[in-house]
Amino acid sequence: MIRLNIFFNPKSTSEWVPYTKEIVTTSLASEFDKIEFSLEEFNRIQTQIISTTVTESKNLCVGIKKVNITQNINTSDVIMTALIDTVIHGFVTMNLQGDTQTIHIGLICANNNYKGIGYYIMNIVESIATHASFSEIKLESVTNAVGFYIKKGYSCDKLCKMKKTIGASFMGGGNRKSKHAKNIKMRLKCKSKKNKPNINKHSITHT
Repeated sequence: MIRLNIFFNPKSTSEWVPYTKEIVTTSLASEFDKIEFSLEEFNRIQTQIISTTVTESKNLCVGIKKVNITQNINTSDVIMTALIDTVIHGFVTMNLQGDTQTIHIGLICANNNYKGIGYYIMNIVESIATHASFSEIKLESVTNAVGFYIKKGYSCDKLCKMKKTIGASFMGGGNRKSKHAKNIKMRLKCKSKKNKPNINKHSITHT
């Protein structure tokens, strides 16, 4: 059985981090065993992910250098892990871009020996996007994973940059404006900010 934990980065400059944590806690808590907003926990999960990708280098994050994984985690706003029997078999790093209402996936890795983990992770990411009123999800895909994302409704360009527009009723989310009127104020607040968080544009995506 797949279990999920989610970690929000207290060092992030995105105002959507505490807001999205609130939405996850109130609307999606049943999906997660653990919801953390602690620097100690964020650093701990980073160490655990790096250790796991080293020991599972033939199955998890194949071809991605340790330094790239570390950098991606350090600059992310959110990390979500998928565990089976307390062992990490998949994870995703996300940046929350409130000014463009976009969740940017920096890195997604799923253990090659366990089918369905990548699909499950993406379903939860899309559910978070819907409940927190993000308009789209963006990521960069390796060539052999493009078909996976197309099946899930993503479009791509020649550089394998994938994008999916998020509807108002994904996974029973209902009408976003009626359920989360507060989101409109948050959007306007984010748009008024002059300083935007830096997003790592040099990531590699695996499923």
